[in-house]
Amino acid sequence: MQFYASQASEHVGGRSVVVPSGRCIGGGSSVNFMLYNRPAASDFDAWEKDYGNVGWSAKDLIPMLQKGQIGKEFIELGPKFEKDRPKTDEANALNVESINAFHAMPKWISSDGRRSDVAHHYIYQKHIANLSVFDGCLVNRVVIENGVAVGVEYLFDKRIYESSPQDTRIVKARKLVIVSGGAMGSPLILERSGIGRKDVLQRAGIPVVVEIPGVGENYQDHALIITPSLMDPAVESLNPLFRGDPETWAKALEQWEEDGSGLLGNNGFDGGYPESRGHVHIESSDPYAAPNFLAGFLSSPIDVAALRWAYKKGRELTRRLPSFRGAFDMGHPQFSHDSPAALKDTAPVSLEAANIVYTAEDDLAIDTYMRQNVETAWHSLGTCAMKPFDQGGVVDSQLNVYGVKNLKVADVSIPPSNVNSNTYSTAIAIGEKAAAIIAHELGGCL
Repeated sequence: MQFYASQASEHVGGRSVVVPSGRCIGGGSSVNFMLYNRPAASDFDAWEKDYGNVGWSAKDLIPMLQKGQIGKEFIELGPKFEKDRPKTDEANALNVESINAFHAMPKWISSDGRRSDVAHHYIYQKHIANLSVFDGCLVNRVVIENGVAVGVEYLFDKRIYESSPQDTRIVKARKLVIVSGGAMGSPLILERSGIGRKDVLQRAGIPVVVEIPGVGENYQDHALIITPSLMDPAVESLNPLFRGDPETWAKALEQWEEDGSGLLGNNGFDGGYPESRGHVHIESSDPYAAPNFLAGFLSSPIDVAALRWAYKKGRELTRRLPSFRGAFDMGHPQFSHDSPAALKDTAPVSLEAANIVYTAEDDLAIDTYMRQNVETAWHSLGTCAMKPFDQGGVVDSQLNVYGVKNLKVADVSIPPSNVNSNTYSTAIAIGEKAAAIIAHELGGCL
């Protein structure tokens, strides 16, 4: 793992938000929860319709995703709590703009029931004779000669090999260089190669090879907020699951596989389309130097309003649960004592109870709490966006970096807009699509 500390920002209460990123073979797919679910078809369709990326619609990308899916274990979850809403065995199979049906979240992509990452699925089991993987290395820059990418300069990572020499080495490319450093790494590699905003490169002492203002911009993530409540001690809680208790996990999995209920049948509010944007840029030519990183959380008032609404709605739902025994005060906004929002319920209210009334002062308390507690959902993307150049784009629909021949970017830095799901599947779709593009250009096939 590598941890990136964002600049302190007034939008998050003056804090520095820390965003982790996978630093291993398999990248982000090898860390986090390894959860795999697809975005809505409309997310991919927007890449083509809104940004002119022909060949990147849902009808093009869903077949790419299906190539990587070998799992057979999709548990059916019936509409037990809202009988008017339909069910589907696998929402991933729906090529629709919205789902509006109950379904189970797929837990793995491996056929033997194990959670899997792309390294084990695509690399380790294949034994590819003409593939060499150099682990523990740090890419410094792409070597560009006369506007053509001709190689990659790298060194052994001293954070892994402490006594390794720090002289750089170059791997020559006969046909293409493909940068796949992720949303945090790819823009930094491009900038150290002289590709990016002129002021950023000059400040870092890097000669400008190609000026592309969009490099490192358009950073996006999903915001995460947790607001806990107390519950009846006689009722099972999620606490043992979070602690990793084996007995609780075994029981919960058995219940889930039986009828889709139990501790694993829980979810939160999903807000997959933040308006806020950040950036990630180099500060120097040193590949070990921390970047100039701004996560940008809640810099747009639209995102603040959405979280405020979600908090209020979630509170109304929670206080109507039979197991509710009051809010856990440390995990909630601090309302003034005389405010109607400062309820001290210690038991559930009726389903017909009136909603809590909030004042402008209460709204400010909610906003303040959100700013002081928002964190990353580990879904960084967008920093080498696949957009038209004049809209802040870095690559075209064939993943070519503007202004450089034989150089592509293929990872979650290229989405021009966000997706309403974990980004694991999006990374796989981009990888499969990139492979198809490259094979076609080089005269091969997949």
